[in-house]
Amino acid sequence: DLHRMSGKTCVCIAEGHIISSLKNLDNGFVLIDFHNTADFLGAVFHVEFHNLLVRCVFDTLKDNKRAFALKITYTLKEHDLDVCWEVVNKDSETMYFTIGGHPAFRVPVREGESQSDYRLTFEGQDALTYLLIDTSVGTVVADEPHTLSLENGTCAIDAHMFDKDALVFDNGQIQKAGILFPDGTPYLTLTSEGFPNFGIWSVPGAPFVCLEPWMGRCDDCGFEKPLSEKANINVLKPDEEFIKSYQITVH
Repeated sequence: DLHRMSGKTCVCIAEGHIISSLKNLDNGFVLIDFHNTADFLGAVFHVEFHNLLVRCVFDTLKDNKRAFALKITYTLKEHDLDVCWEVVNKDSETMYFTIGGHPAFRVPVREGESQSDYRLTFEGQDALTYLLIDTSVGTVVADEPHTLSLENGTCAIDAHMFDKDALVFDNGQIQKAGILFPDGTPYLTLTSEGFPNFGIWSVPGAPFVCLEPWMGRCDDCGFEKPLSEKANINVLKPDEEFIKSYQITVH
């Protein structure tokens, strides 16, 4: 129940690379103890809870090459979810990094519907340029751009849209993206103002679509320059803090 859970504040306690418990910060009560792996360096973690307001605080792994802290805060208010990242450089050297979200949304939602009945929507756009990933090495083929044609700012989620993995959008093209129900009414909207990169991804045949706001992304194929020269790299000097957030609205 989104309304009943709104305002609840919880924290995930991380021990090294393991999330060990979920705690209610309002009263200090530990809701549950569990062990669930987390890929700290990629800021990827898996928590089997839904419709909760959660704050996840991670400190650097003991075998990490750089000392930094990552705090992720999820704030649920009615039908809006705000996701905020805070990164602090605790090292004595300059820190270079990228960070991105990977929210997945169920599509289709109702029985009898197919994913291709739904549409993606991009406010104020006539067409978008995207790149594909060379999945054999995990880097972007930057010299082969493709065009995503739009009709009234929307396009169908074609059955073959993700045959070649994710669609990668650069240059801040997407500041707001959404998904429409088959009847054209809004399902959800993701707003990511100030994000330079955006990914849209699914697995062919899977019942979900990911709308992914990124502050920087994977390398271009053949990129061999210093990390400091990478496009859209985030830079933090010692003791500096990076804060960025995006919002999801379920209509």
